[in-house]
Amino acid sequence: MSQYEPDIMEVRRRIETVEHEPSKFCLKYLYLVDGRISEAVSKAYLTDKGTTPRGLKTRDLEFQEDDYGDEVALFKVKTAKRGGILRICGVPMKREYEPFTKGVAQYFQKFDKNDFVFPLTRQKVWRESRDAWKDLIYPIEDYDKIEVDKEGNPLIRENGSKVKTNINRHYRDFNLHAIRHIRATDLVVYYGFNGPNLSAFGGWTLSTAMRVSSSINRYVQLDWRSYYHKLLKKRW
Repeated sequence: MSQYEPDIMEVRRRIETVEHEPSKFCLKYLYLVDGRISEAVSKAYLTDKGTTPRGLKTRDLEFQEDDYGDEVALFKVKTAKRGGILRICGVPMKREYEPFTKGVAQYFQKFDKNDFVFPLTRQKVWRESRDAWKDLIYPIEDYDKIEVDKEGNPLIRENGSKVKTNINRHYRDFNLHAIRHIRATDLVVYYGFNGPNLSAFGGWTLSTAMRVSSSINRYVQLDWRSYYHKLLKKRW
């Protein structure tokens, strides 16, 4: 079977084909908040040293009105790879702007306020959804890989710099993390997000994208109104 790179609509369609309900809604949630799987699940195997589960509880979803009197779902996300720093992801409840939101919000409301919404491991979500992605790939852009020794420590040159190898753009089999990449691309290309918007919404590092002091990051993460109006774009 030949593999191909999906567009955003294909990714959404594939999510809908997942039969295991908790995993399906987990994926919809990840899509909505441009999240990492560890920001959704609340369990991890003891042997899974690479995952710190930061899954949210029902109480981490609130609702407010936007400037037009319409309802907004506000997800309080503990950002992975950033020490769990809180970010607020505001997404429209109106179907014409985002069809996933209402269903995900209703799924949250099935649980008590202190319950974890996705008491799953990342491996469980992958097992339940991998058939949906089996013929898809996604691009990995150029990046520098830091070389390490047998103990995992960075190799250092005589001048004190780390040894790096440039990895050219290539494709990888679609996985859970690919949803974050595809969603981020769509936020930029279709919704017009810029660097600060991506930082506030998806937790992407602002100082890396915009060369801005990292001291600003803490405040940007909570500023959902800075990007929200861009999501009010009818599409469905």
